[in-house]
Amino acid sequence: KHDALRSSFHEYDGVPFKTITPPGKTAISLAYDDLLDIAASEREAECHRRLTRAARVTFDLAQLPLLRITLLRIEANEHVLLLTAHHIVCDDWSLRQLLHEISAEYASPLSVTSNAEENKPSVTETGSSPWQPVVLSDHELQEHLSYWREHLAGAPSLHALPTDRLRPAVHQMNGRLHRFSIPGQVVERARKVAQAERVTLFMLGLATFNILLSRCSQQDDIVVGTPIGNRSRPEDQTRIGLLLNTLPLRTSLAGNPTFRELLRRVRDVTLGGYAHQNLPFEQLVSELEVERNPGHAPLFQVMFVLLNESLPVLRIPGVTTRPVAVD
Repeated sequence: KHDALRSSFHEYDGVPFKTITPPGKTAISLAYDDLLDIAASEREAECHRRLTRAARVTFDLAQLPLLRITLLRIEANEHVLLLTAHHIVCDDWSLRQLLHEISAEYASPLSVTSNAEENKPSVTETGSSPWQPVVLSDHELQEHLSYWREHLAGAPSLHALPTDRLRPAVHQMNGRLHRFSIPGQVVERARKVAQAERVTLFMLGLATFNILLSRCSQQDDIVVGTPIGNRSRPEDQTRIGLLLNTLPLRTSLAGNPTFRELLRRVRDVTLGGYAHQNLPFEQLVSELEVERNPGHAPLFQVMFVLLNESLPVLRIPGVTTRPVAVD
């Protein structure tokens, strides 16, 4: 139904372009693996190994589809479903919509329909950029550029976070994931403080994060990147694709501000970024003529993301589902 899931990406003479395959011409295969022949005591560990391995298989952007589905059977009536999509066709918002639509299809009789209206794309992409739904006028472009030039003038090009080893000459994608929980009572207190200071929970979290970064790096000029949904139009709410944009939010901790004063600074910075969110980050980097370095990302090297809710579960009649974490 969605153009993004029928899109492939190519290059000709150094110029990237996208091809959208017509509906009905793309088959998304389902890989099925039965683990019942493995000893029950070893099945869970083997399931996790296979999930991790399947999730790490790279995509060829020129080959459809850029969405893979794997189903593992671990008990007679228990399965694990793995959906793997390349980020170029699916952002976090899209994943929620995808799960919602899969649930809706399963709820319909046998998930089979002969009604062509139900299978046509809900939104057809226009223009050359699937990830940038807003076309800026020259005046809007200059207004956004003027704001970001002023906001980022003189910003440090590299964050001085102390690390336990040297930064590699070429940026690597190797990393680790550390999970931890913040006690519910702490979150509730944070909500009350945010409400009293007329800021969002995101702004309060970003202010706290900026303090941590400042203390670790001994810097008072902090630039943190954050993604934004970039779905201001009603038709974008149910659209699958990479629409999100990235905002470099710069906060000054100069003068040893109180926490309340810092909250006000973060609120102003955040609202200013929201008001100028339609300029694509890659275009901003190009327009600012940022000196590129293969060892680190431009403008910022630390991100802060607040997801307002956990991913929805698949709602399939007669089936109980829950999310499974895969690193």
